Amino acid sequence: MVSSMRKSEQMALVPCEAVRNLSAELQESRTRWEVQKQRCEEATLLLQQVTQEEEKVRAVVDYARLKVLKQVKAQQEIVKHNASRSKFDEALICALQENIQLKKQELRRHQQLRWRGPATAGERAHHRQQAAQAQEAMAELQHRQRVVREELQMMIEDAHGAAQRVEDAKAYVEVLEAQRAPTLATLGARKQCQQQAVHKEQVLEQTLREQQCKLQEEHTRGFAVCTRARLLRRAQLPEKALAGSRRAAHVAKFINMDWCVTSAAAEPGRQISLGVAEFLQSPEGQVLQNTNIAGDCLFWFETRRGLPGRYIILSRQLLHDITGPKVKRPPPQLNFFELLRSSLGDPQFTDVVLVPEAPHFHEKALGLDCLKNLEVPTCLKDKLRPYQVAGFRWLACLAHNGLGAVLADDMGLGKTLQSIALLIYMKEQGLLRDERGQLRPALVVVPPGLLRNWQAEFAKWAPQLNFFVYHGPQRALPPFHAAGYDIILTTYEMVRNDRRKLCDVDIISFSAMIIDEAQRIKNHNILVTKAVKEVGNIIGHTRIALSGTPIENKVDELHSIFDFANFGYLGDQVSFSRTFSRIIEKGRDPEQRKESLDLLYRLTRPFQMRRLKTDENILPDLPKKIELAANVGLTPEPGGP
Repeated sequence: MVSSMRKSEQMALVPCEAVRNLSAELQESRTRWEVQKQRCEEATLLLQQVTQEEEKVRAVVDYARLKVLKQVKAQQEIVKHNASRSKFDEALICALQENIQLKKQELRRHQQLRWRGPATAGERAHHRQQAAQAQEAMAELQHRQRVVREELQMMIEDAHGAAQRVEDAKAYVEVLEAQRAPTLATLGARKQCQQQAVHKEQVLEQTLREQQCKLQEEHTRGFAVCTRARLLRRAQLPEKALAGSRRAAHVAKFINMDWCVTSAAAEPGRQISLGVAEFLQSPEGQVLQNTNIAGDCLFWFETRRGLPGRYIILSRQLLHDITGPKVKRPPPQLNFFELLRSSLGDPQFTDVVLVPEAPHFHEKALGLDCLKNLEVPTCLKDKLRPYQVAGFRWLACLAHNGLGAVLADDMGLGKTLQSIALLIYMKEQGLLRDERGQLRPALVVVPPGLLRNWQAEFAKWAPQLNFFVYHGPQRALPPFHAAGYDIILTTYEMVRNDRRKLCDVDIISFSAMIIDEAQRIKNHNILVTKAVKEVGNIIGHTRIALSGTPIENKVDELHSIFDFANFGYLGDQVSFSRTFSRIIEKGRDPEQRKESLDLLYRLTRPFQMRRLKTDENILPDLPKKIELAANVGLTPEPGGP
């Protein structure tokens, strides 16, 4: 069976055509992009430097041109002002010329009057005085005319000088532009070349960026569906372990424990486990040995056309683990309960790989895949309802494994009848044997109020079962280990009082144990609970707890009942309280409470069956409700009228 499993796994691992180290490609792409980004920044910086040099040269020319423009504007203002002054001076000269002419005429008139005919001395003096004054005024006007002419000449010369300075400034700007033209041309060419270089670097950077984004997307997508190759413990369930007796202790002995490495299978989303030697010969193993891997690397293994590839994470630590001394010794053997918890998703066993995979592992190990093959005892075949048949088969399957169960059906659904059917089946199949294989009776423990009811049920449904009632002050166990009896029926109080006698294998031993109203042992610390568990642990297997209310107040009550049915399966009380009770009852994190509840449900589901009267698949099998109305007359009160 093991060899066939390994062969099928090897067939599932499709040979690869090409291998890509996506992590290395992504890192290399990031490095190239960062280098290119640096080059782009350097090219941009160089372009900025060339642009700044060009701007400096242009600034010198622009400054000179601006200065010339200011000078031209200033000279134009001066010329404009001088032009206005010259017009005024010309008008003034004309006015002075007219005044001079008038003064000449006046002087000429006074001279004529002085030389005209006889005149008095006073008149002659007056004319001389007027002629002198006219002479002085004319001289003053002529002087002023010369001054105005000189000022006009100076303004004309200033205008010519300003025009010359403007021309000189323009010539300087032209010379400066001519001197800077080669430099500007060179800088312009450099700037254009650098702009082209920057554009080229930016295009290349964008291309590398897009490549990096594509690789990042592929890397993220690969991580979502990849398998991490890890060195794990592997538990393989051989077919021979399921042949014959299904006692859990026997099955656990046949479990093959070895080291394996998880790897991606051909079907997407699945993984397989390969032995260390097989993995080293696989494509993944070859890559791991021949590639320099640092940390965790995501690889893509390309397969032949038409077949899906696979993503897998390989690490240097994995190579160190599978080539180290650890794998030279087989991993520690797991007991049956640990294997079941691993199959049911217990997080403390995440390093265990099961073959077959969960949930097929625990279904095959417990025989749950063969429930329909279990036949109901002939005497009850027509008496059990369909849901009771399902309950019987489930109990019988666990009894074959020597495992306990908690039948938690609602009140009135026939837990007693299903238990009796199990006892009949165990007798017919020869399962009423103790740990040493000797035929021994089953111990049935019930509350005192149900003792007669169980006797009546045995007499009604299983007359072929010989039962002995162990109860009362004159009680005594049948001799010779209760030879000839199939059932020992007793009460919780008798177990509490006589637990030493019931635990003495030299006096009596049992093949199975059934307790009714199992909530009687919900408290770990009371004497009844301790006595029932002590007797149950001596029996060692096939312990059935019947209770319509396995949890009345606290989650710890379920642990106490399971501690009887399958001792140690849910751990001790302290670890159970830490993992489940405190979180479920007092935890403030809803997500953590949900996870704890889900885990508890998964772990208890194989060993606990609970059906309610309101279940849709139960209602059709139940008889119709009969309601009887009884009218009762009231009696008069004592002393009344």
